[in-house]
Amino acid sequence: MRTVQIEEEELELKGSTLTLLHYEQEFGEDMMSKIAELGQVANSLEGLGQELQAGNFGALKNLKAMTLLRLAWALNKTAKKDIPSFEQWLEKNEHISPFNANFLEAVIKEVMEGCF
Repeated sequence: MRTVQIEEEELELKGSTLTLLHYEQEFGEDMMSKIAELGQVANSLEGLGQELQAGNFGALKNLKAMTLLRLAWALNKTAKKDIPSFEQWLEKNEHISPFNANFLEAVIKEVMEGCF
């Protein structure tokens, strides 16, 4: 489990096999297919923050923003049981940028370490 600081709020993330269930129940598809999108980004996490701050989003070309947000929702749902539906969660957390380097790194690491 890890906590990521996004602006003035903290978001708790926890990956486990339960995360896979939460994802499938909410989105009607298997999370494993979405994890494949993380592959290239996960391999280049070192230095990713610097790349994003410099405005170079090339490392993210195969990654969809909504995929990151959906994965974050499932991780947050695993960490805290009282998380609302994805749409309500987005309304509450609309300040989250899926391209925030800290957020991106925390989501990817938690998925890779917690779900496998």
